[in-house]
Amino acid sequence: MPDPVNHARSRALLVATTVSPDPVIATMPAAAGSLAGMREVLTDPALCGWPGTSVTSVQDTSDPRALLHTLRTLAGEAEEILLVYFAGPGILLSHSQLCLGLAGTRLHDAEDGGLPYAQVRSAVLKSHARLKVVILDCSYSGRVIPGPPAIGVAELTSISETYVLTASDREADLGHANVSAFTAELVATIRAGVPGGPPALTLDDLYPRLAGRLRQEGRSAPNRESKAWPGNAPSPGTPGTAPRHRPTTTRCCPAGPRSAAAGSSPSLAA
Repeated sequence: MPDPVNHARSRALLVATTVSPDPVIATMPAAAGSLAGMREVLTDPALCGWPGTSVTSVQDTSDPRALLHTLRTLAGEAEEILLVYFAGPGILLSHSQLCLGLAGTRLHDAEDGGLPYAQVRSAVLKSHARLKVVILDCSYSGRVIPGPPAIGVAELTSISETYVLTASDREADLGHANVSAFTAELVATIRAGVPGGPPALTLDDLYPRLAGRLRQEGRSAPNRESKAWPGNAPSPGTPGTAPRHRPTTTRCCPAGPRSAAAGSSPSLAA
């Protein structure tokens, strides 16, 4: 079995954008609660078990250069797991490239005022972390995307040797007053686990349960893609019971008492 993950050598960047100076870009107030929920499960000793010093949270920044610098720094420091999470407005630029909306982003110059995903992708690709996970909880407004995108968001954001999990090809469903529907269900699934599953959940263990819960509520369907672990991609970590139940794998996070058994895809805890 692989050595257990040392999260002191892992890095997570959690970013949330709740506001926008442009009335055309849909705001996402629930992004703040989404970020908080992700941080809680990552740093919970009984779940993912990341030390707080390994998790960096950034909310409502209007400085894409500073944010990119932070990402590059963390990507360079990460040896075990690099996790990038974004909750906020997602904008598809004219050339069908995704741009992450920040607090100062305006639609007419989104490429300059926001953070183009191509730059995020480049920073993640350069990291030597043995597991890279990107989770995008992007909110799309009908005014920003007039019709269904020709290419799925997961395809637009694909990264070799990285597991990418996205909320929706279209508009992200807020669903809850204080947290987005996608992140709310992701966090709930991590906490509750998957009945009949392994003690440590991987992203592939989580995904069917997550997608099923969202479908049952009539929410947008999530997307996933992994080129590193065909058919069984790693996960940023699925929380679980007590630390003693964490498997010694490269997975991101063990799952709870009712979670599934360990699979071959990576997780957020180990």
